[in-house]
Amino acid sequence: THKSLQGNARALSTVTAIIDGTGSIGAALGPLLVGLIARTSWVNVFYMLIASDICACLLLSRLVFKELRGCCGRVMKRRGFTEF
Repeated sequence: THKSLQGNARALSTVTAIIDGTGSIGAALGPLLVGLIARTSWVNVFYMLIASDICACLLLSRLVFKELRGCCGRVMKRRGFTEF
């Protein structure tokens, strides 16, 4: 958990509710968009799914790089590597 959420159960539950609500909105909009786009062509449905995957990857890439930097940084410091 984030430092600002430690020891604050109400803030943690608020963040959890926001994440769950966002997932629920995505789960509701996905089939709705597929139904609307499928009228044109199924190929367009797959293009929409590809676009949503690319958006998700772009939005998550910052978090992934931050986690990898923190994880790999500790390993490199233990081995005696220095940062430039």
